[in-house]
Amino acid sequence: CKLLVIANEKNIDGIVPAIFGLSEVVVVSPDSVSMVSEAISSEKHVVVFREMNKESHKSKYERIIEDLERKGYINLQTPEEIYDSLKRILKEKPSIKELDDRKIITESLISLI
Repeated sequence: CKLLVIANEKNIDGIVPAIFGLSEVVVVSPDSVSMVSEAISSEKHVVVFREMNKESHKSKYERIIEDLERKGYINLQTPEEIYDSLKRILKEKPSIKELDDRKIITESLISLI
């Protein structure tokens, strides 16, 4: 592995924006709403893999992620669906819905109230 980036560790300055800049599609986990927001702000297609929450009650983070999907900012997929989603995005090249990351989070939080 020539480059390993670990959250909350000392990494090369600017590495995340550089990775986004080199990518056509960014795949992120839903663990960090900040990372999802940063990925959306990169003006790239964003695929977030859906966690399989067996509980009927959804956390506020899960509700924010689902709201971002409803608004067209991300593609929310199960791990099994990611390949087909990436293939479709790269083939069809749909338009990207752009928005400032601070506005995304603010809108999503307000919609939960």
